[in-house]
Amino acid sequence: MRFLVVVSVSVAACVSSRPNPSPATEEAVNAAWTALSEGDFAAAGVGFKAMEARPGRSGEARAGLLSLAQATSDYEGSRRLLEGLDPETSAPLLAVTAGEVAVSLRPQHAKAMGLVERACALRGETDLGRRAASVCSLKPLLALGRDFERCAAGCSNAVRVPLLFVGSQPVVKASVNGGEEAAFVVDTGASTSLITTQYAAKAGIQALPGTQVEEYASGGARVATSRALVSIRTQGLQIDDVPVVIADLPFEAIAGIIAPQRT
Repeated sequence: MRFLVVVSVSVAACVSSRPNPSPATEEAVNAAWTALSEGDFAAAGVGFKAMEARPGRSGEARAGLLSLAQATSDYEGSRRLLEGLDPETSAPLLAVTAGEVAVSLRPQHAKAMGLVERACALRGETDLGRRAASVCSLKPLLALGRDFERCAAGCSNAVRVPLLFVGSQPVVKASVNGGEEAAFVVDTGASTSLITTQYAAKAGIQALPGTQVEEYASGGARVATSRALVSIRTQGLQIDDVPVVIADLPFEAIAGIIAPQRT
């Protein structure tokens, strides 16, 4: 009888010693992705950090933290999160997210090509296929081995380019690959520069083979895109080896978008 009492006390102590996550912590974990999509980056960070401790969810948490670092332009944080990541063994969500982040870093990240190749292998995934195909479309650009890093601050030479304004939107006159001068929107928040399919056709700009992919625009509409490497010239300034997306825009008067931080 004494033996039974000792055993029951021991088990009870073992069970009671396990920490139970608080309702607030569970709520933060479950709401992390929603918070990120709504721009509540502080809440997203708390949720993904808490998610790291959940069994079987560390990869998802790392993917979320990578997405958060990209959304907040935390380039050093992105590099830290990519350290030690194996493209071949990472779960699909983490591999594709890491690929999206790695290809956006300048100078080009050492794992970029490996992650792009893994994304190419994941194009058949039901939930991630579209994102994987988008990352995979960058493979021909990365294979060129060009250095796409540009001087964005503290440059030795400065060039002043006059801007026009259409409403509140800054516009610059520029030509691509020697084509006719046209109006391009300047968008410092764009992830890449873009030229319209109409301008590309007139200027004889050919897409790189293997870069064609369908993306989803706002509203869910499918948009056929491809990629090219071009030269952009404006006001006597010419920049070569600029990676651009070729796609349609709903504005006929605009020939494309220039992302100065990516040009």
